[in-house]
Amino acid sequence: MIKIYFRQAWILMKQNRFYSFIYIVGTGLSISMVMVLAIVFYIRIADTYPETNRSRMLMVINAKLQTKDEWMYSSSLSMKTIETCFYPLEKAEAVCLVHKAQSNESFIQSSQNREQIPVELQCVDHNFWQVFTFRFLDGKPFTGEEVESGVKAVVITETLSRKIFGSVQTTGQYVSLNFESYRVSGVVRDVPFLSGHSFAHVWMPYSACPNLELWWNSGESITEALGNFVCYILAPSAADLDQVKKEALENIYRYDASMGEDVEFITSGQPDRHWENLCRLYGGWNVEIPKLLTIYGLFLFILLFIPAVSLTGLTDSQMETRIAEMGVRRSFGAPKEMLLMQVIIENFLYTLLGGLTGLLISYIIILSSSQWIFFVGNIFASKAPQDAAMFSLSSLISYRVFFIAFLICMIFNLMAAFIPAWRASRRKIVESLNTK
Repeated sequence: MIKIYFRQAWILMKQNRFYSFIYIVGTGLSISMVMVLAIVFYIRIADTYPETNRSRMLMVINAKLQTKDEWMYSSSLSMKTIETCFYPLEKAEAVCLVHKAQSNESFIQSSQNREQIPVELQCVDHNFWQVFTFRFLDGKPFTGEEVESGVKAVVITETLSRKIFGSVQTTGQYVSLNFESYRVSGVVRDVPFLSGHSFAHVWMPYSACPNLELWWNSGESITEALGNFVCYILAPSAADLDQVKKEALENIYRYDASMGEDVEFITSGQPDRHWENLCRLYGGWNVEIPKLLTIYGLFLFILLFIPAVSLTGLTDSQMETRIAEMGVRRSFGAPKEMLLMQVIIENFLYTLLGGLTGLLISYIIILSSSQWIFFVGNIFASKAPQDAAMFSLSSLISYRVFFIAFLICMIFNLMAAFIPAWRASRRKIVESLNTK
């Protein structure tokens, strides 16, 4: 029976090509807008290379010190703070620190090619390679012993390795970074720019970074709590995040108490989950997650509801032309439920074709506007380097995202079709037969 319904729906679609075109395009545009939003959020939130542990990661990006006389100091964390509050976490699987150099301040060259190439540089510890899962194409990361001894080693990306040496098999070679010699320890697959916590072209031990201040000190000992590092904490599983955060907050509380009554050390609720960190406003102090989720939810509802209302009017107009047909079928004994099922299956076919159209449109929009669409609403976002890939194409393929967007649109479209069909099926047979 279902097969017959689909065959009838297909025949009806070919007979009403203009209506079918408008309905499919309307559904496609509706789904494409939802898919664009879903893909943007998915790429920024989901576990993607090399940040495949986002779902079980916590982070502390910054902190501030409030003195009794209302002086305030704010910055990232110092080595002392990380060693006191976060390295000792017993329930964490790994804890790492990262210092990211300012853009356009680092340049690299090889002994064969004297061209100065601007690069993004991160100074990290050895646990960085455990928190973030890089794919090594050659060599290996530097070890804890190398970090402690300040060995001048670097890990570079595949593209940079090819640009400098013409190959990715470059372990053991030497490069000049800011006019100092470093040995290549390993080569990794390129990191998408939207992997903001791990993106760089070069990684080196923080102990070997030139001119790196381990903590900012303006002459007052209290400011030794602040510095240039951010901290990432990896929990054994997503279910352990609350326990790890609780232990971290207890350490922060004790650290704050050790500073005396005249100073307050504040992290504003950090460590954060990855998605919580994205919700923080510039400066990291204000976060209104329920408000933001409400706004996004309403925006998504409007994107779907307005096309659904338009499709309801379109379907209602189409049903007026089919009332006589429905009257004839009912006069020959067709039950109302069968007529409703026929309309629902027709709508399902329209929505399915519209969904595939919307999926195609959404990918076209994402690929053609990736340089700005991922930064809408974030005026402080840094601009991606011209040679940086925004994301890997494989990260766009998410059947779960498409299924959720398609399911939501299907519900709205079924409502848009069901209401006019239900009203038409409730008419008396005589009235339906007399309709012209």
